[in-house]
Amino acid sequence: TPVRTWVEVEKKSILHNYRVFRKLITKKTRLMGVVKSNAYGHNLLEYAAELEKIGIDALGVDSIVEGLAIRKRNVKIPILVLGYTLPELFADARSNDIAVTISTFESLALAAKSGTGKKPLRIHLKMDTGMHRQGFQPYEMDKLIVALSGNKQLVVEGVYTHFAEAKSPRSGGSTREQIARFEKMMKQL
Repeated sequence: TPVRTWVEVEKKSILHNYRVFRKLITKKTRLMGVVKSNAYGHNLLEYAAELEKIGIDALGVDSIVEGLAIRKRNVKIPILVLGYTLPELFADARSNDIAVTISTFESLALAAKSGTGKKPLRIHLKMDTGMHRQGFQPYEMDKLIVALSGNKQLVVEGVYTHFAEAKSPRSGGSTREQIARFEKMMKQL
């Protein structure tokens, strides 16, 4: 059966969009290209390689499997797994220089125990500021600080949240509340 629909992505359009975003952020702000779920159906490997070529600072993927596929393509820039990583795959993340998201105390404890002593696991902490899908809660900050203290097997590279309604102009109040919660959590950390 012949294909009835397809998508064509022009490399010059990717570059144009990249330049637009670069102009919107400060020079010290890093820009991550999110290529999760096969680059939203646009070919993970080709898209990741193109973004590295034009100067993107990092890539966001859904799973360690996607991160490993990109590394096999010889892409060297930082990669962050935005989805859940099975604890048995922490070693693959560590050995392939792929950072993982940690959003629960259970995952944090398993990540802390997964080390070999040679190379720490790079992690990003996900905070739940109102999406209510996953992440550490505002009331858990003291417990999180204790859990992270003195652990040499983990390097906290970043912290992030997921806005529930940021794309809806009518919900600006909700997004501002989430920003305020996130800023308070960052001060505690």
